[in-house]
Amino acid sequence: MLKRKQMNRKYSLILFACICLVISSCKNDAEIRNTLQKMYGMEILFPKSGIVKMSKDNTNIYNIYNEDNKIVVYVDSSFCTGCTMRKIGEWNRYKKDIKDHIFTIYIILEKNQSLDDIENLYYNSDVLYPIIVDTCYMFRKMNPRLPKEDIFHTFVLNNENKIVFVGDPIVNQNVEKLFSDFIANERKKHKVIKKSV
Repeated sequence: MLKRKQMNRKYSLILFACICLVISSCKNDAEIRNTLQKMYGMEILFPKSGIVKMSKDNTNIYNIYNEDNKIVVYVDSSFCTGCTMRKIGEWNRYKKDIKDHIFTIYIILEKNQSLDDIENLYYNSDVLYPIIVDTCYMFRKMNPRLPKEDIFHTFVLNNENKIVFVGDPIVNQNVEKLFSDFIANERKKHKVIKKSV
C-alpha cells in the first residue's frame, strides 16, 4: 500500500513537471511554474446555493461533493455562452471514460445572460454533460486563489476535491497527450481497486 502511494506520488510529480513544460511554452516559464505549484493540491470548494443545474440525463449534480475523480471546467462570465457550448461539446470524446465511472465532468458556468437563453443554448447543443450555472458568482468567491487566466480553469480533482491535474486537452494537443496518459493511469488504479473489493 505504501509502495503504491509512493508510486502515485512519483507519477504525480512527473506529470506536474510535464504540464509545466507544456503550458509554459506559451507563457512566461517561471510564472506558469509558480502558478501550477500553487494550484497543485489546492482544495476547491463548490457552492451549494445560488446555482442552477441543467442536465440531459439523471445525473445527480450534488455528487460533485463526493465523486472520486472530477474534471471541472470553469467558465467565467467574460466568455460568450454559445462559443462555450461549442467548446464544451468537444469533451464528448471522453464519454467512455465517464461511462466507466473513472471521471465525472462538471461544467461551472457563470451566468452572463438570462437563464432561459443559457437553457436554450444548452439543450440545443451537443453537450452531453451536466452544467452548473453559477448565478451569484459563488464559485469565484469561494475559490479566490484560483488564477484569473482561463488556461488554468480546467482541472481534475481527487476525492478530497484537491487539484491533481491542470490543463485543457481540448485546446492544447500536448496537454491532450498528458491528459490521455493521466486517464490511462487512473483507469489502471480503478481496475486494481475493483479487483481488491
